[in-house]
Amino acid sequence: MAPPKEIALVLQHWQSTNVPLNAGASLEQIRAVEETSGLSIPGTLRLLYQEANGMPERETDSQFFYFWPIEQVVSEMKGWGVPANLPLLLFGDFLIASHAYGVFCAGPEAGSVHVFHGHQSEKVAGSLSEFFSAVVNDPNSVQLLRSSAV
Repeated sequence: MAPPKEIALVLQHWQSTNVPLNAGASLEQIRAVEETSGLSIPGTLRLLYQEANGMPERETDSQFFYFWPIEQVVSEMKGWGVPANLPLLLFGDFLIASHAYGVFCAGPEAGSVHVFHGHQSEKVAGSLSEFFSAVVNDPNSVQLLRSSAV
């Protein structure tokens, strides 16, 4: 199954701007995170992880977004203090942990992307596809910086 166009767009954007990406994650790695976190990773994020398992440690794109490797997700969620009853799966951060990004995996906000600021979240995109499209086309709308190189 080919990734949705927004996922292909962000991957092409990262590759064209020389952002280093890790090789894709295995289904076993993805399932391990789901089992440990108790959350089901949405299909779009699952497909992105299968294409690129995040960025190497502390590498970012031109908007200072760091897409975490799947094996880092659970420890980051603990470090950020995501409450156990909040179905929010964090997957990256901005400007070396200024704020984190997560996707709701259940409930009325399922599929939407939120900025997480230590026990508070704010919706920035209605879906992962909308979020990754904005990363490329309108980073300010999802609280990322627009690089002069973009």
